[in-house]
Amino acid sequence: MYLSFFTLAHLAVLTRALVGGVFLAFSDFIMRAYSVSNGQERTKSPTERTKKARTRAGAGQNR
Repeated sequence: MYLSFFTLAHLAVLTRALVGGVFLAFSDFIMRAYSVSNGQERTKSPTERTKKARTRAGAGQNR
């Protein structure tokens, strides 16, 4: 009895994670497609924003 409940609980957690991951990926895809079709610029990652800010800040400096 305990082993079957333990197995069922683990399968439920894995199923929930899989379904949640699929919905999260799909909603991200839809929101990115909507922002492109709506004429907005693609959202930049924090790394891209930092690189751009460093480039602007260091443009007048000789290194």
